[in-house]
Amino acid sequence: MPYSIVEQLNNDFDVLLFDGHKLIHIATAGSILPAKLGQTQVNFDEQIRKVYRYRRVFEVIVNSDLIRNNFTDQKSYFESFTYMAKRGFYSYDKVDIDNIENQNYQLVARPTYNRKIELTNPEQEIYPEVRSRYSLKSNIIFIETSKEFPDTFNEFNITDFL
Repeated sequence: MPYSIVEQLNNDFDVLLFDGHKLIHIATAGSILPAKLGQTQVNFDEQIRKVYRYRRVFEVIVNSDLIRNNFTDQKSYFESFTYMAKRGFYSYDKVDIDNIENQNYQLVARPTYNRKIELTNPEQEIYPEVRSRYSLKSNIIFIETSKEFPDTFNEFNITDFL
């Protein structure tokens, strides 16, 4: 079920990734997806609904220096990203939502890991060095990245990590 260009441009998808060290959530802002994401068989809406059922157990660090021209109410903007961070995800947003081809993203909110996250993905081996953070119990399919995502608040091009 690859996502057509029309679907990509008409949806702000919430995509779930795993980089071997952390859970990642990206909001695509109705942009053209990098090829690896656009061609996936994963149903993004179904996956995010599973995450919404997670308990909110993590403390959150928010990018307090974030500047965006596309929001009028900063509190409302941060809500969805802190919502994901409270569930254990590093949550990133597209920087320039008016440029559909631009692939720059930025960390908006992240959890402070102080307990385990419950995961299950039988086809995916959770790396031993992060086993202390994750145990196997949910049925979410995470798209694996090619390298570790930045954990700073600096902008980056997402295609360099997929």
